[in-house]
Formats: sequence, C-alpha cells, structure tokens
Amino acid sequence: MTHSYAINTDTMEKNIVYTLTLPDGVDTLTVEMVAFPEGFEGIVLIPEGVRVIGNECFMGKPITAVSFPKSLREIGEWAFAGCQLKELRVEGDRGSIKIGVSAFAYNPDLAVVTLGNCELGYNIFSGCHVRKLTQTDKCIPPPKRQYPWI
Repeated sequence: MTHSYAINTDTMEKNIVYTLTLPDGVDTLTVEMVAFPEGFEGIVLIPEGVRVIGNECFMGKPITAVSFPKSLREIGEWAFAGCQLKELRVEGDRGSIKIGVSAFAYNPDLAVVTLGNCELGYNIFSGCHVRKLTQTDKCIPPPKRQYPWI
C-alpha cells in the first residue's frame, strides 16, 4: 500500500491529509495495512472501492477527521475508538453501512455527528460528548438485548 499526505489549503487550519491507496482487488482495510508517518495528526481519506474497514483498524490513531467513500458498507468494531475525531459524517449513499460495536467510542472531542442509512452497533459513541446529532436517512438501532446489563 502507498500513501501520501499534504497540507490542506482549503481550511484556515493546517491539517495534514493522509490518503490511503489500496492494491487492485483489495476492498477491506485491516489494522496491518495502516501505518502513518512519524508525527502524523490529521485527516484520513479512505479511497473509493473500500467496502469494509476492519476491527480496530484505526484505533488510537491521531485522526481528527475521516472521509468515507460511497462504496463503504461496514465499519468494524472499535475501528476509530480512541482517536481524536471532532466531527463525523457516515451516510450510506449506495446502501446501508453497518457500524460495529464501539466503532467511534472514546473520542472526547467528537461533538457533531451526521448519520444516514446505517445499521448501528452497541455503544458506538460511548465516551464521546456529542452535542449535535443529525439523521439524514433511516438508521436501524441495535437489536434489543435479552440481558440489558451485558
């Protein structure tokens, strides 16, 4: 996998943008495929063609924002937990996106979230301080638990 990063000149802030590039025929990102340059902190662009972001793929990485492709269908468990996300937009334009358990948990600066056409897992925003949640299309909540204390 190759990657690049550059200064984002579209904003007043100097955000580093990290663009992932996958080999032909690969549609799943795994934790083994993600390596950031020394000192990276910024925005991650996930390329078109990625359908699955694996469990714990970006967990604990210094990501402030992420851009998802229209091809995305699944975000794994704990995929972006413990990052530095501030704002998030997950909308299934071409089909529903399944969001795994605690996928965005423990991002304390995550304040603004937009969701649409998603299947939600348990505790996806646990430990986050979301102040504004916008729903642009139907989202399916997690199934009711037989034992709610689990």
